[in-house]
Amino acid sequence: MYLDKLEGNVNAELFEALRRRTRAELTELEVQRRAIGKAEESYFDLGALILELAQTAPRRFKAADDATRREIVLELVRTAALRNGKVEVSLREPFKTLWEGNEKRLQRGALEARSENWYSGRDSNPRSSP
Repeated sequence: MYLDKLEGNVNAELFEALRRRTRAELTELEVQRRAIGKAEESYFDLGALILELAQTAPRRFKAADDATRREIVLELVRTAALRNGKVEVSLREPFKTLWEGNEKRLQRGALEARSENWYSGRDSNPRSSP
């Protein structure tokens, strides 16, 4: 566009209109880029809060009043039944998946569960090699 103006292929009015439009598009793209950066920060902050909550959940549950405990149980449990004197519980997702994964690790043994290789050699965000 700039070379076209210098060579006289684009008049000054058209050049200025295109320049303004391009600047506006660049400004909008910069706003979007910053919003994505803030969203990523919020995502990581939320992840840290979730991990902190997971670590303190048993203590918080024990310290909670009955109404709060009821709300927590209703959020976690999909169904519950009393069969042969035992309470059988079905959890909601994602709690069910977390519970099942933990059970599998515990069945393999506590030591192996602690040394389990979560990475397994594959990048969780694969990129092509240069």
